[in-house]
Amino acid sequence: MTVLFLEANMSNDGDWYLLIGLLQFFVGLAQIIGAIFRTIVSLFDKTDRQKLGIYWAMVLVYFSIWELFLYNHWNIVIWIPFAWLIAIWYCMKIVFPRVDSVNTSIDIK
Repeated sequence: MTVLFLEANMSNDGDWYLLIGLLQFFVGLAQIIGAIFRTIVSLFDKTDRQKLGIYWAMVLVYFSIWELFLYNHWNIVIWIPFAWLIAIWYCMKIVFPRVDSVNTSIDIK
C-alpha cells in the first residue's frame, strides 16, 4: 500500500480506486468461496436453498451487467457499489440470519 503513495511524479488520485478494488476483490473472493461451500452443503441437507438461489441469481445478474459495462466501454466505477449491496445482503440473510425468537428456557423434569 505504501508503494502506491510513494510515487513522486504521478498523480495519486486513482490509487483510492485501486485500493477499493483490491478490497472488493478479496471480500468478494472470500464470499464466493463461502457461498460455494454453503451451496454444496445445502444440496445435502436441503437448507437455505431458496436464499442461496436468490444469491446466485444476484451474482449472475451482477456479472452480466458488469460484462455489459465492459463491452460498451462505460464507466465501470458506478457499478462497483452494487457488489457491496450483494455482500451485505448475503451476510444479513445467509451468514448471520436474524433469529426472531430464541427459547433459552431449560425444561428439567
